[in-house]
Amino acid sequence: MMNTLAMPSSARLTLPRWLPLAFIVVLAVFLRHVLVANTDVSWDLTVADKFLDGQRLYVDIIEVNPPATVFLYVVPALLGRLSGAPAEFFVDALVFLAAGFSLWLSGRILLRAGLVENADGWLLATVAAAALMVLPAQTFGEREHIALIAFLPLLAACAARAKGNAPDLVSVIVAGVCGGIIVIIKPHFAAAIVCTSVAAALYARSWRPLFALENWIAMALLAGYVVFVVTAFPQFVDDVLPMVMTVYVPVKANFLKLIIHFATPLWVAALLLIALLKRGAMFKFPFGLLLAASVGFSISYYVQQKGWSYHSYPMLALALIALALAFFD
Repeated sequence: MMNTLAMPSSARLTLPRWLPLAFIVVLAVFLRHVLVANTDVSWDLTVADKFLDGQRLYVDIIEVNPPATVFLYVVPALLGRLSGAPAEFFVDALVFLAAGFSLWLSGRILLRAGLVENADGWLLATVAAAALMVLPAQTFGEREHIALIAFLPLLAACAARAKGNAPDLVSVIVAGVCGGIIVIIKPHFAAAIVCTSVAAALYARSWRPLFALENWIAMALLAGYVVFVVTAFPQFVDDVLPMVMTVYVPVKANFLKLIIHFATPLWVAALLLIALLKRGAMFKFPFGLLLAASVGFSISYYVQQKGWSYHSYPMLALALIALALAFFD
């Protein structure tokens, strides 16, 4: 585990290697049938429906989130209209497909970089799938959930660069697009990309991972999105954004409440358990890379200072992935 993501032979299952992953997927699908729909997602689908009706964002439709939030849910809303099925069903289906693609691409990058063996990849995929499909619970389909799904290929590319193995061009481009999706969803998620890239640069003893092509692609997509919003939705910039900065941003949870809220104790507990299991090795590859990503997402959580559970999901998920790897090592 010091130099690769490979699992030790003692941790390998005698059952078919794909069986735990299949169980996680089945469990995740079952949870979608017993957990009520996320209210934020339902509202975003409502706004997407109005948008499909021809109503204008920030003129006919009252919405405080930037356009990317609405665009995330336009496709499932449209599929719901065309099929007559609930749009929430298509949100779930598309998120599962996105998670599957993210796991496949991330695994492909790690395998090509020689960071996992094919057999050990199943266990790593199972841990990541649990974090993406089961852990979200009612956060399923939220922007933070989608952002973490998009983040994994970029994380895998950083892992490859940390060990001096640049991914192939196609993987780099796709990872860069995923990075663009992350920062378009919420620009302050850029902190996670920066922290992970810095960690990769330290492991590689080179600043090249910090200026990797996928990071430039992500930056270019964010810049293009900003130009698009300013040009296509001037009402958001002129009317909505000042209101959000005046009314929404200053509303923050009490600092003490934020510290004792469940997210912070869970996060700290995960870090302490990793330290207990790995001691000084917790900062070595790959744990340090995962923890750097978790710290990056924690910056978003603590800067927003709302204390809402879905804001904490990415930082907790990455810390728990690191904890699982530490346990199996």
